[in-house]
Amino acid sequence: MDQQAAVKSQNPGNPARLWRLRLARLLAAVYALMGWLRLQQAVWYWAFLKDLDIWPRPLYFAITGGAIGLGFTMALILMLARKPAIHSAIRILGAVFLAWFWFDRILYSTYNAFFMQLPVSLLITASTLLLAFVLIRKVDFP
Repeated sequence: MDQQAAVKSQNPGNPARLWRLRLARLLAAVYALMGWLRLQQAVWYWAFLKDLDIWPRPLYFAITGGAIGLGFTMALILMLARKPAIHSAIRILGAVFLAWFWFDRILYSTYNAFFMQLPVSLLITASTLLLAFVLIRKVDFP
């Protein structure tokens, strides 16, 4: 029975498989877009953010935005190219992203901001885990 399910999930025309892959590509595209927008906004409002004298500096926002954008853009390209190592790469990318994300939230948020943004932070965490560990399967990229 398990062998039949594995063969069925490898079938390119399987609707469940197509749905998972499309959702994975969409999530990767959204994450990449958010990273590139973070970079763009950090550059665009550089002087304004510098005048606010906030910590971290605009350079931090630009570097992290570029890293997020580049990482998830590469993941999306690998998914579209159907490279066999994408399942490992996306899991490593997701784990690194979540480690940075929570480190950033804990280190740089104020007490009130941390708890006010907690539902959104949990939603981002859940969607990242969904992308990295549920939607991307090794059998989809032989």
